[in-house]
Amino acid sequence: ILQKRVENKLQKVQEYPANVSFAAEKQNILVKLQNIYNDTQATYLKFSLKNQSSMVYDVDYVSFAYIDKRKKKASKINTLNSALEEVEPMVKIEKLVTESGKSNVYLYAIPLYATTEDGYLQVIFREKAGLRSVTFEIPFKQILNAQLL
Repeated sequence: ILQKRVENKLQKVQEYPANVSFAAEKQNILVKLQNIYNDTQATYLKFSLKNQSSMVYDVDYVSFAYIDKRKKKASKINTLNSALEEVEPMVKIEKLVTESGKSNVYLYAIPLYATTEDGYLQVIFREKAGLRSVTFEIPFKQILNAQLL
């Protein structure tokens, strides 16, 4: 039942007008974060990906990790693992192949998580048959202040 409720909310987020504006671009792949919402279970994210290159952009997967900046500075040994908390989406709606000159919408519901004020959510769109990837950093303050669904 929870899964279905989260799915329904994610479908609604797709229809909502943008409430944030973050963008990252790499090798003519433009990713925009358009919406962030929270409820008691999850954080809901809506991204648009526009392929401005002449090659198809075939997304292998999208990863999410909360990064705590303070842990990163404090620990010299194994800094990446101690500061990184990987997150699996509860629900995702994605169309992985983006043709040249086209756009797709990606929707994710990830479990609620609290990190430090200067922490952030890292989102990486990785390409399947290539090395192109777009990395996104969403400040935790932005998630903390997201509108309620």
